[in-house]
This record gives sequence, C-alpha cells and structure tokens, in this order.
Amino acid sequence: MLYRKPILLALATGFGLRLLADPTTSDGPAAGSPLAPTTLNATVQDGEIRGHEQARRVVMSVGGRRLMLAVPQDFRALIANPEKVVLVNRDYSCVVSFRIAGSGSGAASSPDVDLCRTWLSAQFLDLRVQEEFSMTAANGRGPAFDLNCKVDGVARVARVTFIASPVGVLEFNSFSSPEKFESAKATLRLVLRGFRISDANGQLETFPTRSES
Repeated sequence: MLYRKPILLALATGFGLRLLADPTTSDGPAAGSPLAPTTLNATVQDGEIRGHEQARRVVMSVGGRRLMLAVPQDFRALIANPEKVVLVNRDYSCVVSFRIAGSGSGAASSPDVDLCRTWLSAQFLDLRVQEEFSMTAANGRGPAFDLNCKVDGVARVARVTFIASPVGVLEFNSFSSPEKFESAKATLRLVLRGFRISDANGQLETFPTRSES
C-alpha cells in the first residue's frame, strides 16, 4: 500500500510555532501568528559508504553556527523549502522533519511544556495527545509528545519534540500511519542521536567521510 504523499508531507511540515515568547503577552505574537522565517541554508553532503549505501548528511548554517543532521538509510532529504528539512522514506510511510520553531538562544532551559502543548492543540481539531515526556539532542533537552490526529478522515500518529539549543528551539517530528509508528519513532531517535551543533566559532564535530576512511 502506498501512503498518501500530500497528507504526510503537509503534517510533518505544518507546525509553525513560536515557543520562546508567551503568545498572551504584548511582547509575543498573538495566538496563531505565523512563525518568523528562520533560513537554514541547507545542503546535502555525501559521507562514508555504509554497506551498499552512501551515507548522506544535511549541513545547515544558522546564526554563525553549523548544524548537521544525518539522513537515515532508505530515506532522502528534501531541502527545497529554506526553512525546514524533510526526510522521507521510499513509500512515504514515514516522514521526519526539522525546523527552528523559535529564534534566539534557548540553551539555558527547556521550552515551556504548557506553551508547547497549547500550540500543538491549536494545529488540528482532532488532535489527541497520548503521552508527554522529554527527549534530548545535541546536549539540549525539551518536551516531547506522542499524538493522534486525523487529516481528511485519515488517522495519523506523530511524535513531536521541542529542544532548547544555542540557535533557538529546535522542532523535530515524525509522522506515520498507526501501524508504522514504532518504526517512525526509531527513525526519529536515530536522527536525534546523530544531530550536531557547532561551537560559536562554527567548528562542527564531523563523522569520517569516504575520502577519510
């Protein structure tokens, strides 16, 4: 069965959240305001050979720092939108996306869980949060949510996490059909584990490339 490409891609890239300012205050945007764009300046680069596949990574430049995201095997990276990176597998049964959901330094603390929950609840009328916990990436931590929703009557499940970092609040999410959710969660864990942010001088921890092996 082929999954409906437009639905999963729209879900995985649809969250536009400003999480560093309370939307009820005059200093923050009103609820539902669009996210001020954060350009990622992303490129896809080849790495070492893994089995019969070429490793690939997305390297981004934000605010003088470099960010690196490993592309899982059997996935491809879509970077046409300058504000997000989308990873899709071959049959579109799993879509993982990354964006910066709030600008400014968020390194000191985790994003506010209540604000994250409020923004999530505003995205879909049929959304139901099943579980709340926390996740980590690149030495940052933040709230995570497993949720169910429907789009055009089709049931979908997602895991969404918002993680503090020196470049702002990072949003990672994975969307899939219910029967593929365990695989989608495992893929997201791999993406988070391999995610890197450079120091203030732009020095980025790298993995061996083909030419270095």
